[in-house]
Amino acid sequence: MLKDIKKASESELKKTFNCLDPDKTSVIWIRNLEMTQQIFMSDGYEHIWQRDPAELYDSPFMWFDFLVRENKVSYMKQLEARHNQGYHDIDKNVVWYQVYRPDQTIAHIQCRCQRYISPNNQYYIVGISEKVEPQQWDAAYANKQAYQSDNYQSLKKQLDAVLQKKFGLRVDMPLNTTDELLKRFYENIKLSFEVTLSAREMEAIFHLCQGKSAKEIGKLLNLSHRTVETHIYNIREKMGCPNKLTLISLFRPLIPG
Repeated sequence: MLKDIKKASESELKKTFNCLDPDKTSVIWIRNLEMTQQIFMSDGYEHIWQRDPAELYDSPFMWFDFLVRENKVSYMKQLEARHNQGYHDIDKNVVWYQVYRPDQTIAHIQCRCQRYISPNNQYYIVGISEKVEPQQWDAAYANKQAYQSDNYQSLKKQLDAVLQKKFGLRVDMPLNTTDELLKRFYENIKLSFEVTLSAREMEAIFHLCQGKSAKEIGKLLNLSHRTVETHIYNIREKMGCPNKLTLISLFRPLIPG
């Protein structure tokens, strides 16, 4: 029987999520939609931040006090942008910041999050914050483009599977006149394959199956064609497809009527 995350015990959450990243190089965190209630923070927080995660349950934004001063303003702007667009687009839900640790060292962090919905229509914000090397962080921060680590891709896939199987959570899709068709397409994918696609990946494969090029898809989604190609490559990796034609042959039949 699926259980709501809020009703799960702290020990159950730790057992469920901490095992996903045994090396504690990333932090899995879960909050309510308004980001005012901390529901879970994995042990990676203590390992990377070198601070007690328990304090965050009383004050979810306490970690903000540990940010390097010049990152605070940019972080708040990015947080506002993420909230305004509903945490739907994981490509835009990326923030970069540095934190002071008690030993006076600095940790360089890249954080990505997405909105999930449970079977009883409870919304959550689920994120992965990972420590990256300074030179990688500098490049990502300067270009405002996510550093694509293998660890993140693997962890995101595992996390999505656990959230779906144990708690019934799935990525919440935005709805408008065109997205209703995309949502039905996404539901068909979930029924057909044991794979989780991000909102952008789903949109990319949807338009690819309709014969559009990466450049054309990029214009539709306001992305660079390279970003679109990255999404398509990631889908191929998830599906084990050697090329785009094989990918299209799998997904095209799932496009509704």
